[in-house]
Amino acid sequence: MFSNNRNRLILPLAFLITMLCASICSAQTVQVKETLPDKSKVITIDGIEYRAFTADQIRDQARDKSDAEKVRQERDLLKQENDAYKRAVEAALLKVELAGTQVKLAESERDRYKAMFEIADRIARKGKVTEFFDHPVVQVLTKIGWQGVQTWLSARR
Repeated sequence: MFSNNRNRLILPLAFLITMLCASICSAQTVQVKETLPDKSKVITIDGIEYRAFTADQIRDQARDKSDAEKVRQERDLLKQENDAYKRAVEAALLKVELAGTQVKLAESERDRYKAMFEIADRIARKGKVTEFFDHPVVQVLTKIGWQGVQTWLSARR
C-alpha cells in the first residue's frame, strides 16, 4: 500500500520538477493540457503534445505487450499446424482420386473380360458342332448309339 501511494506521488512530483526546471531555465514551456478519463495526461512542451502515463498504466502496457507476443507465437504455431493439416487433406484427396481411377480401370477391365466371355460364349453356342450336339434328336441317338457301341464291344470280347 505504501508503494502504491508512493507511485501516485511520483508522477505529480515529476511534473512539478519539470515545471520548476522549465520555469527556472526558461528554455521550454511546459503545461498540462488535459487529464484523460484513464488518468493519463496530455502535456505540451514547446508546442508539441506528449502523453504521460501512470506507473500502473505502463506496467499494464508491458503486460499486454508480453501477452500479445505470446498470442502471436501461438497463432504462428496454429498456422503451421493448419498448413500441415491442409497438406494432409490434399494428400488424402489425391489418394481418393487415385483409388477412384483404379476402380474405374478395374471396372473397364472387368467389362472387357465380360465382353470377351460373351463373344466366346455366343461363338460356342452358334458353332455348328455345339449346335449339332445340343439338338434333342442327336442326344437321343447318341445315348442309343453309345449303348449299341458298348454291346458290340462286349460281344467282340
